[in-house]
Amino acid sequence: MAAIKNIMGDSIYGSGIWLIAASLATAFLGFFFWQLTTGIFTPEQVGLASALIASGELIMIISLLGLDYALIRYLPKAKHSRKIINTSFSIAAVAAIIFSLIFILGINTFSPKLSFLAQDPYLAAWFIIFVLFYAFSVLIGSVFTALKKARLVFAKESIFGIAKITSIFILISLGALGIFYSWAVSMVIAFAASILIFKKMPKFSISTEKVKSMLGFSITNYFSHLFLSAPGMIFPIMIANLVSLSATAYFYISWIIGSLIFIIPISVSRAFLSQGTGSKQEVKKNIHKSLKICFALIIPIILIMLPMAEWVLLIFGKDYSINSLRLLQLIIISSIPFTLNIIYSTLKNIQHNLKAVLMLSFSISAASLALGYFFIGYGIIMVGFAWLISQTLAAIYSGWRLYSENA
Repeated sequence: MAAIKNIMGDSIYGSGIWLIAASLATAFLGFFFWQLTTGIFTPEQVGLASALIASGELIMIISLLGLDYALIRYLPKAKHSRKIINTSFSIAAVAAIIFSLIFILGINTFSPKLSFLAQDPYLAAWFIIFVLFYAFSVLIGSVFTALKKARLVFAKESIFGIAKITSIFILISLGALGIFYSWAVSMVIAFAASILIFKKMPKFSISTEKVKSMLGFSITNYFSHLFLSAPGMIFPIMIANLVSLSATAYFYISWIIGSLIFIIPISVSRAFLSQGTGSKQEVKKNIHKSLKICFALIIPIILIMLPMAEWVLLIFGKDYSINSLRLLQLIIISSIPFTLNIIYSTLKNIQHNLKAVLMLSFSISAASLALGYFFIGYGIIMVGFAWLISQTLAAIYSGWRLYSENA
């Protein structure tokens, strides 16, 4: 018990473990959600819904403008925390509405398969609501993390997952759109619950002073996070338009399962970032802690998941097991280089070497999307190879720099 208490009391380990638990709650409840939907709906319906959700997630990340990372970086030591919170939420709200409208109005160019979105005002309105509250949900999670209340992130994500599973039964008659609406409604519920827990409602207010102080950091991380997340959200759209909706479903389910492992380095890196700057020895110590906890959890999970991948996919149906197995295994393996890249990127953030952060994420995203687009005609497994190759090449550099700078 004393050992557990010491671990949870450590700022890196404690926050990291709570954030991992939060992400795992989202992932496993999401896993159950998609298991239900693949059993109820056809691969084409699942593919359509996943393309719609991935589009909304991409627009959400664009709308955040890096403010989620800026909150984690600046809020812990801020003198006027309410100004930072209000400014972040206000800017994200305006951006979410604008970018959602641009996407909807240009849907025939961005994703012809989703052209029905522009033809249904009710659906278009809910798409905007989905993007808006998705952005709010991410920002409130960053606030909780920055204020060392990571356990509240766990509560928020648990509420979202449970609400999503519950609502799918209510909205089942809507088909593929029922899957999307269950996400949108649950996002609103999760954010409302977070505000009730936090007991502070963000107000629409923009402080130009706070915008200027966070601008460089937030914009750099905006592009970095956008590049980092782009493959996982653009690939479903790309596959839907260039291959088929059923292939989109096979990819999306593999990505959801495989990226469960990404939760670990992402959560630990956020805990690492929330510590801010310190002496060289403190930063070096935090790097070692971060890598230690990441690989202590990742390696056993990989060894378990690789041979079990086929049986896990069978939960979603035989078609998914046949068409997604090798892709899933490639995504699982990619978690090793992904970890090195995330930790190195976080170190550069702490050192304010924002150019290095941006170049790393851009290189990975550009390489994986270019390779994926070029080889997609050979099957969705080649998308997995594109992702793994890009992460691995970047990790060779990241690992070398981490070793040389902190040996």
